[in-house]
Amino acid sequence: MVSPELTSHSIVVVGQFNPIVYQPLWFAGEEILRQSEATAASVEFINNDFVKFNTDWLSIFVSRERFTASTAHESSFEVLRDLVRATFETHISTPIQFAGLNTEYHFRLRKGTTWNSIAEKYAPSKNFPEGLSDRVLTNISFEVLRDSFEITGKISVRLEPSVRIENGLYVFINDHFEFAKTPSGSYNGEHLVSLLENGWEKSQKKAASICKSLMDAIYE
Repeated sequence: MVSPELTSHSIVVVGQFNPIVYQPLWFAGEEILRQSEATAASVEFINNDFVKFNTDWLSIFVSRERFTASTAHESSFEVLRDLVRATFETHISTPIQFAGLNTEYHFRLRKGTTWNSIAEKYAPSKNFPEGLSDRVLTNISFEVLRDSFEITGKISVRLEPSVRIENGLYVFINDHFEFAKTPSGSYNGEHLVSLLENGWEKSQKKAASICKSLMDAIYE
């Protein structure tokens, strides 16, 4: 398989949050981040509606409806999972509706392969109606059936030209989960903690498998 030049992972949680709680010193106080990391964090803003900060390996953004943690450091992919799991173990009663385990790849394409040649392979111009054969595809999107899993959801895949690498390909894979209601009639962090404990590795393997199939097909 062709190896990506850049890879990043993010965990996105949709629910109800109190953003100002999720500032660097809170993570340090809960021993989720080291004190030195929290102190050195680059804070973009902290207020009642939004929190955004970065450490040397981690980006955190929280609004009233969304919690996002991401990293582009390969050695920290599992640490990202552990950080989010610890966060929602601490706030186990946080109302949650959806979560996405996302993987992003940037590939440098081989000589002779371009975005246009990839678009032509997956959506040949001859299949378009007369007058649209000179169409320009800006992205290619599709969904993949998920293997048996107890949480409802879907896997969405998007291909488009990379904005990070010259003559590059960007592949985005979103493993989307919709949590069932608890007996009390509300969603909570318990579902997310369970997903991260039991489904993270499976999700990562699926994303890698999808990406390998795509790149193998491009160069077959």
